[in-house]
Amino acid sequence: MPLTSSGIPARYLNLVLNRLPEPIRRDSRLFTAANIDPKDIETGGARIPLDHYKHFLSACIELSGDPAIVLKAGASQHVSLHGISSLAFLSSPNILEGFKILQEISGLNMPYCSFKLTKSNRVYSLEIDLDRQTGGQYRAILECVLNQLQGLIEEALSEEMSWANIEVDYSPPDYVDLYPNYFHCPVRFNAKQTRVEFPVEKLEAPIASANDNILSLARRTCRQLLKDCQSLNTWGHKVRAILEDNPTRRLTLTQVSKALNISSRMLQRHLGDQGCSFQSIQDERAKNLAEIYLGFEKISVENTAALLGYSSPANFRRSFRRWFGMTPQQYRKQLLQQKITTATSSPRSKDIAAKSDTPLANLVEDYYTTRTRLEELKDVITTRADELSNESLELLNLKESIINPTTNT
Repeated sequence: MPLTSSGIPARYLNLVLNRLPEPIRRDSRLFTAANIDPKDIETGGARIPLDHYKHFLSACIELSGDPAIVLKAGASQHVSLHGISSLAFLSSPNILEGFKILQEISGLNMPYCSFKLTKSNRVYSLEIDLDRQTGGQYRAILECVLNQLQGLIEEALSEEMSWANIEVDYSPPDYVDLYPNYFHCPVRFNAKQTRVEFPVEKLEAPIASANDNILSLARRTCRQLLKDCQSLNTWGHKVRAILEDNPTRRLTLTQVSKALNISSRMLQRHLGDQGCSFQSIQDERAKNLAEIYLGFEKISVENTAALLGYSSPANFRRSFRRWFGMTPQQYRKQLLQQKITTATSSPRSKDIAAKSDTPLANLVEDYYTTRTRLEELKDVITTRADELSNESLELLNLKESIINPTTNT
């Protein structure tokens, strides 16, 4: 099935698929009814047309006999499932700005949905309009959208969204008793317009993970992806879509070519005609994400390497040095120096520094030096542990060959 720039990322279908019992997951009727190739879901790189998506959901509900299966799947989604758009949201200064970003980039993950934010007195109202072509699965898809929003908000504020109010424009489903298990605030049915209402102070409260540098990089990446979506489905966009939908796997040219039903040689030729290459697209994506992940102090270099699909931190460090001409630790030190410069230049910081025997910049520098040294020691220990593990395996094999010499003859 060809990719489509306006479809739903296949990873969202995988979310529902994984909630089904194993026998049903293998049932061919799930895919034939929706005209979906199972390989598209396995690879995660396809974007499924809305019409096929709703038929797939219908088949999941019918074969499982569980009308709430989509609600349960939607509630289990982690914010990382939304890719780069979730990073843009979580890097925003507050939820209000995060919503504005979602409005701007909704075409990436929710092309069937639009948002409108208004303010009245001490309440913000987020109106949600869903494409009526969703037909019989209108309610199920809307439940997923509401769960996505709830997950992003709760991740950003580190608290349940119990202070909000949800109004939906459909009747209570048969499984309405399950709603309190999946929505953390009151839900009112049969409203004229689907909306979520929030207290002003919650949407304007600062987000702990806010980061201007990461936000800028994430928005730039999202805009590039949107631009690709609007470029008549070029080969460059097809490759980027597959890489974006496999965020923790470093796919090879062969794997991506197979997902696109084209030979590696032909794909390289198509990309060359568009002035790019598979390696340049892969490097561009990894480079942008590396900048974003390293901007979060809680994400270690090792975890950054794993998130980008590298088999080892050493391979990631080599790539990073090729992109930026420095190590990840040096890059982080550079970011920290920028923060120090900004922090120490404010009037309040100068006043604090004047009353202290040790300059603030020196204290931060000492902290960073210690942390960098600890990371270096961790690398040394990890490398040595791997070496010892290999040596132990060799010794065990040697011991086995001595005790049972006939086994190896």
